[in-house]
Amino acid sequence: MRPYPPANKGHGATLFIIYRLQEVHKARAFQTYLGYNLSNADELIQNVLENIGQYEAVKKQDPKGYGERLTVTMMLKGPNGKEEPVRTGWIIDKEKDEIRMTSIYVNRRKTGKSQRKAKKKKG
Repeated sequence: MRPYPPANKGHGATLFIIYRLQEVHKARAFQTYLGYNLSNADELIQNVLENIGQYEAVKKQDPKGYGERLTVTMMLKGPNGKEEPVRTGWIIDKEKDEIRMTSIYVNRRKTGKSQRKAKKKKG
């Protein structure tokens, strides 16, 4: 099983993150809490790929049968110096045998408090 993309390949993460940073609510959260926007999206991509291997991947059910789904919540420090939990979703496509990002967002509760559920890998 390959729970993480290799550090040198974004596996669709690059375009996906840039697309997400164009959505108003997600863009506002990334800008406000971490200091990321379209002008420094490449730094966010690099930050995700450098840190993802340090955190546990949680398997999720895939009721539609497209492939194995994984969620990784990690603590990322943004260019503004703040650290926040960021949740990423991935799928290992069973037909194409490739991994791609399906979701990314700053993982905060409606109360505005961070969810500190990022679990580092043991060992």
